[in-house]
Amino acid sequence: MKARIVRPAVPAGVLVYGMAPEMEERLRAILEERGLPMRRVAPEECGQTVGHLAGCSGYAAGPKEDARGEETPLPCMVMGGLAERQLDDLLAAMRRAGVEVPLKAVVTAHNIGWRFADLLRELRREREKFGGGFIPAGSPVATTHKSD
Repeated sequence: MKARIVRPAVPAGVLVYGMAPEMEERLRAILEERGLPMRRVAPEECGQTVGHLAGCSGYAAGPKEDARGEETPLPCMVMGGLAERQLDDLLAAMRRAGVEVPLKAVVTAHNIGWRFADLLRELRREREKFGGGFIPAGSPVATTHKSD
């Protein structure tokens, strides 16, 4: 009997955090070409679950929690609801366009209930551990945006 991977029902789209405006606009154009929505996560939303921010049913909003006091992460994108072919196409288009996002993740059954701040922390830790290099706190690469 084959094992079956259970994937959560996640609407197709991309969450972004801490991206420089010009990089965010290039990414937005790539996503629009593919009919994929992009949602910027504001620092005060970092206490929300990944599932809530990605628009998954069953994940209600939690209390607002400003993450500006935590270590500033590198730019991050979290992709949800994409088929493998869509994901490959998106990443290839980003490479061609020179869109660099050091921290990337996919919404999974494991991380869907995590606070967004915890996911950022884990991605940063993994990057440092697996050779992505040390990321100094307050890195100038990370440019957070105020919510609109």
